[in-house]
Amino acid sequence: MATDTNSPFTTISDVETINSFRCVRKSLYEAIHVILERWGGHLVRDNFNIGIRDVIGQDNGVTIRYAKNLKEIVKTENWDNVVTKLLPTGKDGILLNALDQSVDVYIYSDGTTYALPYTKTVHFSQDYIEEENYQDSSGNLDETAYKQALITDLRQQAQMYINTYCVPQINYTLKANPEKITDIGDTIE
Repeated sequence: MATDTNSPFTTISDVETINSFRCVRKSLYEAIHVILERWGGHLVRDNFNIGIRDVIGQDNGVTIRYAKNLKEIVKTENWDNVVTKLLPTGKDGILLNALDQSVDVYIYSDGTTYALPYTKTVHFSQDYIEEENYQDSSGNLDETAYKQALITDLRQQAQMYINTYCVPQINYTLKANPEKITDIGDTIE
């Protein structure tokens, strides 16, 4: 590891992903996090040894079962972001029906139904879609192509949003006394 002063750390990795990273004026902490973002893997620290491992943990056959070793289970539900009927707005307030008024302005969740729809309006950023990319050689804006690009992007972002938030976020917290010793990354059924 090349650092501005001699580093006592050694590094190792078994991640086979190929990528590149020019690391200038970053702390060791920042550099490690960029590496994890680009290459993936799991950070494993052991004193002065820093490892980025493709897989950590193992399956030792540990199982948590009701009436055996499960002591407590708590379920929490977060319904704050649930939406089944979404009105997406984009750059300059554009709607999905900007080019065709017969097009529905809403995006609906597929197959997720509740007694009442969870309706929201969400604004999506489209700053990366620039008018300059839709100008002809004379500098005239092809407004139809530009709006179509905005609408297509808006529909994609809205569909991804509703696919993520059409159901509540549910978390289970367990307290158990497993029979075997487990470590970070181990598989527990």
